[in-house]
Amino acid sequence: MRDVFFLSGGMILFNVVATCLLVREKHERRESNAEPMRVAAPVDSRIWVLLIATTGLLVANLSIDPIIYSIVASMDHHPLETASAAGIVLSVTALGSLLSALALGRLADRYGAMRIAACGFAAGAVLIVPQAFVTSVYLLMGLRFAMGLALGGVLPCLKSALKHAYRDGRSLGRIMGLSTSFQYLGQVLGPLLGGLVAAIWGTSYTFHVTAAVALACALLMTLGLRHSSASDPS
Repeated sequence: MRDVFFLSGGMILFNVVATCLLVREKHERRESNAEPMRVAAPVDSRIWVLLIATTGLLVANLSIDPIIYSIVASMDHHPLETASAAGIVLSVTALGSLLSALALGRLADRYGAMRIAACGFAAGAVLIVPQAFVTSVYLLMGLRFAMGLALGGVLPCLKSALKHAYRDGRSLGRIMGLSTSFQYLGQVLGPLLGGLVAAIWGTSYTFHVTAAVALACALLMTLGLRHSSASDPS
């Protein structure tokens, strides 16, 4: 286990050195008479929809992290060791996301970011439910990979929709920072929710609750899409 920390620290150090040596940027200080930056709550309901969906996405992706070892240990995972099988289960979700992000981004350009995000959430919810009933780790890997394919392009879609919903381009960095805060909120709530649900009701219920979160995000995105269409007839 200790070697994992050395490897992770080495990778972070490599990124630091590479950034310092290879990245060049030119920054010009500009005097501005604008008022000091304030982190104000966005008033547009579409922005709240996108921010909440951002948190929901991270919850859906990370809810099984704290209980994955116990889930895999109770399944047939021969000839893999339990730790290796658990790591692969977590990795295949990211692999699916990696492969689908570009394709879903193209679909978002054609059909709209919020519509594609809603479809991704709905497909993810459908793929999460059967994970509660599988007994083979390899089938679980397949379902997690498919879930990654469904949810892979959702975050870029949410970022794109947020950029279009926020009209004040001068403060775009501020709203994007707020979006990142909601991402980290999901990283906190996802494992916390998964661990609490598993401790109270059992590990299988973690998948049901996670599916409910993804489905709620899909419905929220659909309502946001309708509101956006109603407020912008063009």
